[in-house]
Amino acid sequence: MSDGLCHEMNSVERPCHIDACGRSDPCRVPFVVHSIISFSGGQSHLWDKRFEETFTDVFAVTVNLHRENQADELFQAGDVKVIAASNWYQNLRSKEPDGMKLVVEISIFNDKALLPEIESLEAEANITLDDAANFTDTWKDKVNDVVNQVKHVFHTLEGPPLATCEETYVYPLAKTAEDVHVELSRQGFMNELLDLMEDKVNKINTPFSPVFASRENILESSVLTSWTIKTEVEFSKDTPLRLFREGIFFDHWEALTTIAAIFCSLLLWRLL
Repeated sequence: MSDGLCHEMNSVERPCHIDACGRSDPCRVPFVVHSIISFSGGQSHLWDKRFEETFTDVFAVTVNLHRENQADELFQAGDVKVIAASNWYQNLRSKEPDGMKLVVEISIFNDKALLPEIESLEAEANITLDDAANFTDTWKDKVNDVVNQVKHVFHTLEGPPLATCEETYVYPLAKTAEDVHVELSRQGFMNELLDLMEDKVNKINTPFSPVFASRENILESSVLTSWTIKTEVEFSKDTPLRLFREGIFFDHWEALTTIAAIFCSLLLWRLL
């Protein structure tokens, strides 16, 4: 278009399991793998969101490059986040940076995590305001029970609602996290990563330009280290973990407003 304005030409959607999309939910993301990657000659001051999106795509493809099929992939691009891009110093005595380093976070997603329900609370919330006309002792007792449940929810709520999970589905993901480390340490990983990045970014005035310009820089670029963090998931003996998830108030807004209406009606009845 030639109207001088910016227009969206196309869009791409992909699963997201970082930050609010799952990173802070122990059942959805029970393990997080971190890695520090150095790019000899890289320029961190040129790093921006555009390169982060390109890198996360290429990084995911490279790690999964030798997996048998798509179902065997360890994670997707939406599971990757670049936490930091900064100068890399090959030794502490260096006055000038030797390149760029990226701190990468990979969410190991549990696709068997379940969203919680508030079955008992919703069942009680099915009381209608028509019942208030009777003002029977049974109705009043029922309302009191609902009010007590609502008070309990608000008093025990400590953070964003999360998902539920079972122990048997979480532990196998530890093997997935270990497989990520194996892929990161395999011979030729950095060459494959840089080859794919070279096809995706310009060779001039980018964080990776000096890397591609020198064979020595390519050889000196490497995965410095990687480690796994287990998020806080606790299991009871007989039941899966029961947590809240984000969006509970919106998902059950009708139920909660019904309860609030009943509560107000009862309060008004008592005052009269």
